Amino acid sequence: RTAGHHYGFCNFAESAMAPKQRRPGSQGRTGSPVASRGASQAKAQPKSKAKAKAEPKVAVAGQILKAFEGLDTNGDGTIHQDELKEVMQALDRKTWTDKKIGLIMSAIDVDSKGRVDYDEFVRWVMGGSDKDRTAVLKAGEARANSKPRARGEGSAGGAGTSDADSQEELEKVLEKIFTFYDEDQDGQIERIEWLDGEEKRLGKLDFGPKNRKEAIAWFKEAGAVGTPVDGMFLSKENFKTALVKKVAEESGISASAEPGRLAAFLRESRAVAFAEVVTAGGAAASSSAPQPEGAPAEPPTYPLTIKFKDLMEATREATYFKRAVLVLSNDKTEVETFLNYRSTQLIDCKQIINETCIQKSKSKEDAQAEARKQLTAAMNSSGFTKPLHIRLSNSAFDLTKFCGDEVPADIFNPHLWTIEEAFKRGFFEAGHKANLEIEDEKKWKDFYVIITSTFDSERAKEFLTDKIPHFNELAILLIDPASFEE
Repeated sequence: RTAGHHYGFCNFAESAMAPKQRRPGSQGRTGSPVASRGASQAKAQPKSKAKAKAEPKVAVAGQILKAFEGLDTNGDGTIHQDELKEVMQALDRKTWTDKKIGLIMSAIDVDSKGRVDYDEFVRWVMGGSDKDRTAVLKAGEARANSKPRARGEGSAGGAGTSDADSQEELEKVLEKIFTFYDEDQDGQIERIEWLDGEEKRLGKLDFGPKNRKEAIAWFKEAGAVGTPVDGMFLSKENFKTALVKKVAEESGISASAEPGRLAAFLRESRAVAFAEVVTAGGAAASSSAPQPEGAPAEPPTYPLTIKFKDLMEATREATYFKRAVLVLSNDKTEVETFLNYRSTQLIDCKQIINETCIQKSKSKEDAQAEARKQLTAAMNSSGFTKPLHIRLSNSAFDLTKFCGDEVPADIFNPHLWTIEEAFKRGFFEAGHKANLEIEDEKKWKDFYVIITSTFDSERAKEFLTDKIPHFNELAILLIDPASFEE
């Protein structure tokens, strides 16, 4: 019997590939191109996993700031593609090709302005810990360490050209952080508001009795007035003054000499206060805005042919109209590579095929349980949400048969997959449900499903129509092959 007969849900072994992709006379597990490639991948898998586990974490306080400054070679407070290219190709021109630099730049530059500001850079770095992010950070740090930094030079905090600009940036950052703690917006921070904010910043598990005691002590030293019974309150000015002093001591950065750098350090170390901004821009294609700029009043007719560079805008438009997205790239892998640089949760169908039907190291139930973890993480990522990327690659993996209680088919139809439905099915608790429902479900809008396939429209119609739930409701985006070279 073939692997497909053994595991009915992945009958890819006989029919997943389009005819032109299968060798004549190939049958079953041994003859399938998917099987043979998957088998070789399976052998290499332990080594790859070990390497991935050994990959260092990149989001160390101060490291991102230094890397940004190293990549910002002209000191204007932003990173341009030529600057990223200059630094990375100085290390290894063969690895860091113009094409790869362009893909990374597109992933970081979420507002498509042709330059990367510090917020965008932080969002990209915090979106994962793959080897490319690590390499970029290390290269930026090395460049920063190799050159003296002139006073007044543009900084990651948006310092730009003058101390006045830097001071203004620091004031904006302090105002944003104050607003984060001042929940009732009455112009002062009450003791409970302060403790609630610190718990959000540090996390419930890390905000124990000792941390609470230290937080209360700092609150009093900062100039809070009143009593625990009647209420203790800290004014805005006292809060800002005390916070600047505290952070200057933490970072070793002088507020008077380098306000722009201190602002950047504050953004990084108190990132939760800026989470609203991070989530809106850091996701692969956020739909938090009321409506994408230039979006039509009615959804476009799908399938829709687009240029590769317009993928994110087309995705935003599709999710605004509550459509899951299927991207067809016509035998090109650039789309999947591009999404690897975005902040998403991944269900890799080729990996499932390899593990359940070729290597047989996992059961279908094991694969479904792991897929559920990815789905759950997409809907609750430290209180926020992110896209779920389902990578088909060149397979016709049967998602319809794979779906069930662990991975509901309704996730492919946003009209059916709501906060209430996900809560009823046990994907998160009541507290997170309430968190997602505030502000017109703003956080929930950053969760959506994006499926990628290297099929063209003809093969997708033949092989995927009955393999993806709610196929007729998908926003199908066809990438113009010529646009990959633009």
